[in-house]
Amino acid sequence: MRSLALPLLALGVSACAGAGAQLGTVAGSSEPPASSANLDTAALTRLAQAAESSGNALNAANIYRRIAERQPSAAQPKIDLGRALMRNGDFDGAEAAFREALAVAPGNVDGEVGLAQVMLGRQQHAEALVAFGAILERHPQNVKALNGAGIALDAVGRHQEAQRHYDRALAVAPDDRAARNNLALSKTLGTANVR
Repeated sequence: MRSLALPLLALGVSACAGAGAQLGTVAGSSEPPASSANLDTAALTRLAQAAESSGNALNAANIYRRIAERQPSAAQPKIDLGRALMRNGDFDGAEAAFREALAVAPGNVDGEVGLAQVMLGRQQHAEALVAFGAILERHPQNVKALNGAGIALDAVGRHQEAQRHYDRALAVAPDDRAARNNLALSKTLGTANVR
Protein backbone atom coordinates (compact mmCIF):
# COMPACT_ATOMS: atom_id res chain seq x y z
CA MET A 1 0.00 0.00 0.00
CA ARG A 2 1.31 3.41 -0.87
CA SER A 3 2.28 5.74 1.93
CA LEU A 4 -0.53 7.87 3.24
CA ALA A 5 1.76 10.71 4.30
CA LEU A 6 0.09 13.15 1.91
CA PRO A 7 -3.47 12.47 3.05
CA LEU A 8 -2.37 12.63 6.67
CA LEU A 9 -0.71 15.95 6.02
CA ALA A 10 -3.86 17.20 4.39
CA LEU A 11 -5.76 16.11 7.47
CA GLY A 12 -3.31 18.04 9.60
CA VAL A 13 -1.79 14.98 11.20
CA SER A 14 1.84 14.27 10.53
CA ALA A 15 4.25 11.93 12.16
CA CYS A 16 7.51 13.58 13.05
CA ALA A 17 10.86 11.92 13.50
CA GLY A 18 10.49 12.18 17.25
CA ALA A 19 7.30 10.11 17.42
CA GLY A 20 6.59 9.01 20.94
CA ALA A 21 9.32 11.21 22.39
CA GLN A 22 8.60 12.66 25.78
CA LEU A 23 7.90 16.36 25.67
CA GLY A 24 9.78 18.71 27.93
CA THR A 25 8.60 22.14 28.92
CA VAL A 26 8.39 25.17 26.67
CA ALA A 27 11.23 25.28 24.11
CA GLY A 28 12.74 22.12 25.58
CA SER A 29 14.10 23.95 28.62
CA SER A 30 13.74 22.53 32.11
CA GLU A 31 11.77 25.55 33.28
CA PRO A 32 9.11 27.61 31.51
CA PRO A 33 9.80 31.30 31.00
CA ALA A 34 9.11 33.18 34.23
CA SER A 35 6.55 35.40 32.54
CA SER A 36 4.40 32.43 31.47
CA ALA A 37 3.75 31.47 35.09
CA ASN A 38 1.75 34.65 35.56
CA LEU A 39 -0.04 34.76 32.21
CA ASP A 40 -3.78 34.36 32.17
CA THR A 41 -5.36 31.51 30.26
CA ALA A 42 -6.38 33.68 27.30
CA ALA A 43 -2.81 34.91 26.88
CA LEU A 44 -1.47 31.37 27.15
CA THR A 45 -3.97 30.26 24.50
CA ARG A 46 -2.75 33.01 22.18
CA LEU A 47 0.86 31.92 22.79
CA ALA A 48 -0.02 28.31 22.01
CA GLN A 49 -1.85 29.32 18.83
CA ALA A 50 1.13 31.43 17.76
CA ALA A 51 3.45 28.48 18.36
CA GLU A 52 1.17 26.28 16.24
CA SER A 53 1.01 28.88 13.48
CA SER A 54 4.79 28.98 13.34
CA GLY A 55 4.93 25.17 13.15
CA ASN A 56 6.23 24.62 16.67
CA ALA A 57 3.98 21.82 17.89
CA LEU A 58 6.30 21.07 20.82
CA ASN A 59 5.90 24.53 22.34
CA ALA A 60 2.18 24.55 21.58
CA ALA A 61 1.75 21.20 23.34
CA ASN A 62 3.62 22.41 26.40
CA ILE A 63 1.50 25.53 26.64
CA TYR A 64 -1.76 23.63 26.09
CA ARG A 65 -0.65 21.22 28.83
CA ARG A 66 -0.32 24.17 31.25
CA ILE A 67 -3.78 25.42 30.27
CA ALA A 68 -5.26 21.93 30.74
CA GLU A 69 -3.69 21.74 34.20
CA ARG A 70 -5.27 25.09 35.08
CA GLN A 71 -8.70 23.98 33.80
CA PRO A 72 -9.07 20.32 34.78
CA SER A 73 -12.82 20.25 34.11
CA ALA A 74 -12.58 21.83 30.62
CA ALA A 75 -12.41 19.60 27.55
CA GLN A 76 -11.10 22.12 24.99
CA PRO A 77 -7.58 22.54 26.40
CA LYS A 78 -7.20 18.75 26.44
CA ILE A 79 -8.40 18.56 22.83
CA ASP A 80 -5.98 21.32 21.83
CA LEU A 81 -3.20 19.44 23.65
CA GLY A 82 -4.11 16.22 21.85
CA ARG A 83 -3.98 17.92 18.45
CA ALA A 84 -0.60 19.50 19.18
CA LEU A 85 0.78 16.17 20.41
CA MET A 86 -0.45 14.46 17.23
CA ARG A 87 1.32 17.06 15.12
CA ASN A 88 4.45 16.27 17.09
CA GLY A 89 4.03 12.54 16.43
CA ASP A 90 3.22 11.65 20.05
CA PHE A 91 0.19 9.46 19.40
CA ASP A 92 0.18 7.92 22.89
CA GLY A 93 0.13 11.36 24.51
CA ALA A 94 -2.53 12.54 22.07
CA GLU A 95 -4.72 9.54 22.81
CA ALA A 96 -4.42 10.19 26.54
CA ALA A 97 -5.35 13.86 26.08
CA PHE A 98 -8.40 13.04 23.97
CA ARG A 99 -9.52 10.39 26.47
CA GLU A 100 -9.19 12.93 29.29
CA ALA A 101 -11.30 15.39 27.26
CA LEU A 102 -13.96 12.72 26.77
CA ALA A 103 -13.87 11.87 30.47
CA VAL A 104 -14.92 15.44 31.33
CA ALA A 105 -17.18 15.88 28.27
CA PRO A 106 -18.56 12.50 27.14
CA GLY A 107 -19.68 12.52 23.51
CA ASN A 108 -17.57 15.58 22.62
CA VAL A 109 -17.26 15.23 18.84
CA ASP A 110 -13.84 16.90 18.68
CA GLY A 111 -12.49 14.44 21.24
CA GLU A 112 -13.97 11.52 19.34
CA VAL A 113 -12.58 12.78 16.03
CA GLY A 114 -9.20 13.21 17.71
CA LEU A 115 -9.17 9.58 18.87
CA ALA A 116 -10.09 8.41 15.37
CA GLN A 117 -7.31 10.56 13.91
CA VAL A 118 -4.85 8.96 16.34
CA MET A 119 -5.90 5.59 14.89
CA LEU A 120 -5.16 6.94 11.41
CA GLY A 121 -1.78 8.17 12.58
CA ARG A 122 -1.01 4.69 13.88
CA GLN A 123 -2.20 3.25 10.56
CA GLN A 124 -5.04 1.37 12.26
CA HIS A 125 -7.22 2.01 9.25
CA ALA A 126 -10.02 -0.48 9.91
CA GLU A 127 -10.43 0.73 13.50
CA ALA A 128 -10.35 4.36 12.38
CA LEU A 129 -13.01 3.65 9.79
CA VAL A 130 -15.30 2.17 12.45
CA ALA A 131 -14.67 5.16 14.75
CA PHE A 132 -15.32 7.71 12.01
CA GLY A 133 -18.44 5.78 10.96
CA ALA A 134 -19.83 6.01 14.50
CA ILE A 135 -19.17 9.76 14.56
CA LEU A 136 -20.81 10.24 11.16
CA GLU A 137 -23.95 8.41 12.31
CA ARG A 138 -24.50 11.18 14.85
CA HIS A 139 -22.82 14.05 12.97
CA PRO A 140 -23.20 13.30 9.23
CA GLN A 141 -21.81 16.68 8.17
CA ASN A 142 -18.69 16.71 10.32
CA VAL A 143 -16.01 17.64 7.79
CA LYS A 144 -13.10 16.22 9.82
CA ALA A 145 -14.88 12.89 10.24
CA LEU A 146 -15.81 12.76 6.55
CA ASN A 147 -12.22 13.53 5.62
CA GLY A 148 -10.82 11.01 8.09
CA ALA A 149 -13.18 8.29 6.89
CA GLY A 150 -12.08 9.04 3.34
CA ILE A 151 -8.43 8.65 4.27
CA ALA A 152 -9.16 5.34 6.01
CA LEU A 153 -11.10 4.13 2.97
CA ASP A 154 -8.27 5.12 0.63
CA ALA A 155 -5.83 3.27 2.87
CA VAL A 156 -7.76 0.02 2.44
CA GLY A 157 -8.14 0.54 -1.32
CA ARG A 158 -11.79 1.63 -1.37
CA HIS A 159 -11.14 4.77 -3.41
CA GLN A 160 -14.63 5.34 -4.84
CA GLU A 161 -16.15 5.27 -1.36
CA ALA A 162 -13.39 7.57 -0.14
CA GLN A 163 -14.15 10.03 -2.93
CA ARG A 164 -17.82 10.09 -1.95
CA HIS A 165 -16.77 11.07 1.59
CA TYR A 166 -14.53 13.86 0.28
CA ASP A 167 -17.35 15.05 -1.98
CA ARG A 168 -19.70 15.14 1.01
CA ALA A 169 -17.11 17.12 2.98
CA LEU A 170 -16.79 19.60 0.11
CA ALA A 171 -20.58 19.92 -0.10
CA VAL A 172 -20.52 21.08 3.54
CA ALA A 173 -17.30 23.13 3.29
CA PRO A 174 -16.51 23.93 -0.36
CA ASP A 175 -13.23 25.67 0.52
CA ASP A 176 -11.85 22.86 2.70
CA ARG A 177 -8.32 22.35 1.38
CA ALA A 178 -7.80 19.03 3.13
CA ALA A 179 -10.87 17.46 1.50
CA ARG A 180 -9.99 18.94 -1.89
CA ASN A 181 -6.39 17.68 -1.71
CA ASN A 182 -7.44 14.27 -0.46
CA LEU A 183 -10.04 13.96 -3.22
CA ALA A 184 -7.40 14.69 -5.86
CA LEU A 185 -5.01 12.18 -4.30
CA SER A 186 -7.74 9.57 -4.02
CA LYS A 187 -8.57 9.94 -7.70
CA THR A 188 -4.89 9.49 -8.54
CA LEU A 189 -4.65 6.40 -6.35
CA GLY A 190 -7.85 4.98 -7.86
CA THR A 191 -6.57 5.56 -11.38
CA ALA A 192 -3.22 3.95 -10.59
CA ASN A 193 -5.02 0.79 -9.42
CA VAL A 194 -7.04 0.55 -12.65
CA ARG A 195 -3.96 0.37 -14.91
